[in-house]
Amino acid sequence: MKVVRGASDWGKLPDRSDVLIVDTETTGAGKWAEVADVAVIDTTGAVRYRSAVLPASNIPRDGTAAIASVELLLLTTEGARPWPECREVIRELLANASVVCAYNAAHDRRVMHNTSIRYGLALPRKVRWRCLMLDYAAHLQILESRGGWQRHKLKDAAAREGVLRGEQVHEALPDCKLTLNLMRAVAGREVPEETTHRGKRRPLLETIRPGLEAIAFVLLFLVFYLLCWGVWRCIK
Repeated sequence: MKVVRGASDWGKLPDRSDVLIVDTETTGAGKWAEVADVAVIDTTGAVRYRSAVLPASNIPRDGTAAIASVELLLLTTEGARPWPECREVIRELLANASVVCAYNAAHDRRVMHNTSIRYGLALPRKVRWRCLMLDYAAHLQILESRGGWQRHKLKDAAAREGVLRGEQVHEALPDCKLTLNLMRAVAGREVPEETTHRGKRRPLLETIRPGLEAIAFVLLFLVFYLLCWGVWRCIK
């Protein structure tokens, strides 16, 4: 993957419909983790695609906040789709973009590639990926003890540039918008006030209602059984 390092030309990237920003949330950190949430925006800020993704395998319970957020997202977001449906739209978007940016592009590219392989699918090969995390590391030029430029998490970079308002939301679309705002701030562009956006959610009560109804049915049955047993004991 060819990566253009440094942020000296970030001023040329915002406000373009042909430059995309991609972000994913995943089912874990392992080699074969799957996409659980994906979003694509262009650098005008327009949302080109966003969907929660139904994984083919179970989500490992590792206790991290990111995984808990992914589980809640899949539980409460309407319209979650299997990856093959998402991949059709994303493949077209990537193929027609001049540049595809991501904060940690190697991760997002690998996860989308591996998720596609599960279904015998592929993503376009001729895509000009650009890793904004590496760009930002080269921009700050803070040396690590083992050599090379120190890499920074998205929330840390956004906080450093003054564009992180509140806590980071572990969802793909808010992270895309946060990445765009980071790009704008470093390039000296105006950053809009609104920085986060959540997908349309089902009310939590509506989501868990079937389970609550099943529990209520069992409890009513037990009460009825105990009443009958009590009457039988009295008669006897």
